Amino acid sequence: MRVGGKSFSFMSILVLVLILLLSPYVVLAREYGLLADVSFDILWSCFLEYLRGGQPGIVRISIVPEYEGKPFRYESAVIFIHNFTHQSRPRPEHGKEHSEIIYCGGSTKVSFKISRIPLRWGWDEIEAEPRFIYLNYEYAVFMYAWSGGRLWTGASLVRFEPKKPLTDVTAKVAMEPLPAEYQDIYSSGSGPILPSYGTIEEVIERYYRMPAVQLHSIEGISVRFYAYYGNYLYYTQKRRVLDWTYQPITDWQSLGDKITMAEDTTGTPWVSNGEKRWAMVWVRYRYERWKWIVGSMWQYEEIVTPISFGGRDLGDAIQCSLCGGNPVGNALGYVCGVPDIELPLGDGVKTVEVSGIKISFSVAYGPITLTVELWKEIQKGTSAQPAKIQIHVNTWVKNYLVTFDDNTNWKVVHFTWRDTPP
Repeated sequence: MRVGGKSFSFMSILVLVLILLLSPYVVLAREYGLLADVSFDILWSCFLEYLRGGQPGIVRISIVPEYEGKPFRYESAVIFIHNFTHQSRPRPEHGKEHSEIIYCGGSTKVSFKISRIPLRWGWDEIEAEPRFIYLNYEYAVFMYAWSGGRLWTGASLVRFEPKKPLTDVTAKVAMEPLPAEYQDIYSSGSGPILPSYGTIEEVIERYYRMPAVQLHSIEGISVRFYAYYGNYLYYTQKRRVLDWTYQPITDWQSLGDKITMAEDTTGTPWVSNGEKRWAMVWVRYRYERWKWIVGSMWQYEEIVTPISFGGRDLGDAIQCSLCGGNPVGNALGYVCGVPDIELPLGDGVKTVEVSGIKISFSVAYGPITLTVELWKEIQKGTSAQPAKIQIHVNTWVKNYLVTFDDNTNWKVVHFTWRDTPP
C-alpha cells in the first residue's frame, strides 16, 4: 500500500492499528487500573477526552436486587437507568426538561463514561489531606424482573462522587411483586413479557413550602439559617407504576434522599430569646410520567423528584427538651465577648428528619397527592461556603455559650449557657 508516496506493508499497517486499539488501555491503565470489563467505546471516549486535557472518568454500577434484605433470584429482567445529575444544577444553562434514560437492558453490571467536574480544593469530613472535590452524580435505577411466575419491580437512587478516575458503585434495589390481577399482561405462551422501552409523556414542576432546618434559640441570643447558592438539602424522590388506564399498580416507593440545591443566597428572619421555629424554603419538585411498552400493551412510570430550593422564611414552632441542658453529641464553646458567631452546618446523618410532607400535582389524567420527607442531611454542595446558623449574642448570660448537635453531625444545633467550656 502506498500513502503520500511511501510504501507500507500489511504488517506495518497491522501494527499501527494495534497501537491505536491498545493505546486507550495502556494510557488509561495508569490511572484507572484493570479495565478488561469496560467496553472499547467507553475507553476510546475517555482516551480522547484525556488527550484534550479533560478529566474523564468511568463508573461501574453493580445492581443487586433484594427482597426482604436477601438476594433476589429471577429468570429474566430489564433495567432502566435515568440520569438525574444535571437536574440538581437549576440555572437554565445547566438544566434539563426531564431526566435522561442512559441505559436499557438486562445486565446488572453497567459502565458509563463520565466527566469529573472539579468544584473546589478542600477536605471532606473523613479525609486528612486536601483534594479536589468533584460534582456528585445521581442515577435512578428501575428494575423489572420475572421470578416465580410473577413480575417484580423495584427502584433505587445511587449517588457518587468520582474522586478517582474509576468509581465502583453498588445499587441495592428492593423488589416487590406486582398485584396478581396484572400478571396476565406480562406473560405469554412463549415466556414473560417485560417493558421494552420508554418515552416521556408529561412533565410538570411546582414549588412547595417545606421545612428545611430547625432554629433553636435560648435566652440572650438570636439565630437564623443562611444558605448559599449551591448548598444542598435533601428531600425524598419517589416513583410508582400505573396501568394503561392510569390506575396505580404499586404504591409510591421511596428511592431515597435526593440532592436539592439552593437556587439563591439568603437567610431567614431571626429567632430570639427562647423561640424555636422551623426555617422554611420553597422546594421545586418535578413530576415525570414515562410510557413503557409491554408487548402490545403499555404501562406508566411516575417519578417525583426534588430539584432545587429557594426563599427563606419561618414556619411552625418546635418543642425542644435539650436546649438549656447538658450538651449531647458534638459540642463547641464560645467565650464571653464574641458578639456574632457563624456555625457551619453539615454534613448531617442519613435518616429522615420530617415525614408526611404533602405535595400534589394536577396532571393530564387528574389530580395526584403523595407525601415526601426531609432528610437530616445538609452539605456545602457546589458552593465554596457551607450553609450555616448565624448567631447574634444580645446578652451574655454566662461565661460560655455552648452549641451542641445531639449526634446529628451538625444538621441540628442546640444551645446552653455554662460557666466553663464544654
